[in-house]
Amino acid sequence: MQTATDEIGIGIVGSGGAGVMMLGNLLLGTATRCGLYGLMTKQYGPQIRGGESLCVLRLGISPFEKQPDRVDILAGLDWRNASRFQEFLLVNPEGWVFCEQSEKPVMTGLANVKHCVAVPWKAHIQAIEGGNPNIFLFGLLASLLELDSTACHLTLEERFREKGTMVVDANQKAFEVGWAWNDQHHMRWPLVKPTDPVSRWQLTGNQAIVLGSLVAGCDFFAGYPITPATDIMEELSRYFPQQEKIMVQAEDELAAITMAIGASFGGKKAMTATSGPGFSLMAEGLGLALMTEIPLVVINVQRTGPSTGIATTTEQADLWAALASSHGDNPRVVLAPDSVLDCLTMTVKAFNIAEEFQVPVILLSDQFLGARSEIIEPIPLEQLPVCSRQLKGNLESSPFYRFESFNGAIAPMTIPGMPGGEFSVTGSEHDVQGRPDASFQNHRSQSIRRLKKLDPLKTQKGWIESCGAPDATAAFIAWGSTGGVVREAVNIAQSAGQSVRGVILHLLFPPQVDLMNECLASMKVLYVVELSSMKQFYHYLHAFYRLPNKVIPIARAGGVPFRTEELLSVFRAKPEL
Repeated sequence: MQTATDEIGIGIVGSGGAGVMMLGNLLLGTATRCGLYGLMTKQYGPQIRGGESLCVLRLGISPFEKQPDRVDILAGLDWRNASRFQEFLLVNPEGWVFCEQSEKPVMTGLANVKHCVAVPWKAHIQAIEGGNPNIFLFGLLASLLELDSTACHLTLEERFREKGTMVVDANQKAFEVGWAWNDQHHMRWPLVKPTDPVSRWQLTGNQAIVLGSLVAGCDFFAGYPITPATDIMEELSRYFPQQEKIMVQAEDELAAITMAIGASFGGKKAMTATSGPGFSLMAEGLGLALMTEIPLVVINVQRTGPSTGIATTTEQADLWAALASSHGDNPRVVLAPDSVLDCLTMTVKAFNIAEEFQVPVILLSDQFLGARSEIIEPIPLEQLPVCSRQLKGNLESSPFYRFESFNGAIAPMTIPGMPGGEFSVTGSEHDVQGRPDASFQNHRSQSIRRLKKLDPLKTQKGWIESCGAPDATAAFIAWGSTGGVVREAVNIAQSAGQSVRGVILHLLFPPQVDLMNECLASMKVLYVVELSSMKQFYHYLHAFYRLPNKVIPIARAGGVPFRTEELLSVFRAKPEL
């Protein structure tokens, strides 16, 4: 019998089709109903069909932004391919491992775990027509954690309602048998529950991007299925037809981005979404959007590369591609969310920036962020500011100078068919009316104008986040999904009486040189945290900002997200200043 705990980590592993993700979602859904916070990450084998699955949950009374460093409970629906997840799982030696009575856990590091429990769930499930082992295990774990049984039953009913009464009843029975089995064996690891449960949202990062695009007024989406970004297209397909908006599954990524460019040129707010290999194919279209100055939002849910890489794991190695893909001088805006809520609000900001500055905006998410589910506080969506396209009002004067700045202001746009708003559109260098012009003077002036129109973003506050001790002389710096592990590492260090700051960048281009230099002015040691073996972020920082003399990279290849202890072990080594 364990004493009540503020948080717990749970790992569930099994073959594809065993119901690993369903069990994880049932636990997370019940936690939401009980007023708890939670986070669930998903890992799959990279095979097209079959393979193995792992989900890791972290449940408790406080919000979470990363997976637990160690799981307290590990349940194997089967262990045929469990060893493939060795790198993702560390198990608390005081924890519990559950396996079917007829199987043996096949994973190194489990011999020292205090409780290894063989459960005869196959025998129990055989007596229930339509019962499933994962639902039996749901009952067992819910009883172990002392979750509210009514909340569990409601979650089950909601999950299986569409499949009919017989399916619902069978799974309710399997749940009850699992709950009763645990009660008989008196196993308890209760979670502290809030005294006054409140309603919260449960979203993945990709779902949050979809919600943000709907709030921003996205009218058109074109994409091609690619892991781990496909969820965005699938989710939008549920909403766009109801709202008489257009979604196209294109034949490839280049077609997708050019369709989106065409839709935006026609007056629609347009978006496309992809992952690394698809983003590489979009480079040519991205250059067209840059040259023609057409608003566009491009989502890149990064995965391990290069080439096909590992489709189902995370990495932060598309930074250089986002900053400079497509040839020539090509100023664009690059944003980086670091949480599920950030995915929502920053997607709205991406559309606003695209419309205001008439530029493609790249939103760099990743597999760890896009595929994970979080329980988050609701926000008033109606209060999020939404920017409309600036259209030319008085078109009586002729000609219309589409590519000219007026006292530093960006010229308004027109929509094809507006009388007096005609102009040429070409991927070639052009003059103020859009007509091809290959002269040096014209190219120089247009290049400068395309770059300088982003100047207001360079001084806009709110994009550089700082946490921890304001007077600290050492700091972790990160971007994207590693922001969550940095915040947790800073909190742990602070609790131990160690002075450290965390700095997280959300606007990667254009660089905010003055604001960043001011933020880092007091730093003597800077720890650069990133999932990139080439240290892309480390070199990015050196390229644009004034850094301390002591800059220590904490950089490695992706595939496995950072653990908090990885950062703290480097920090505690205390390099000489």
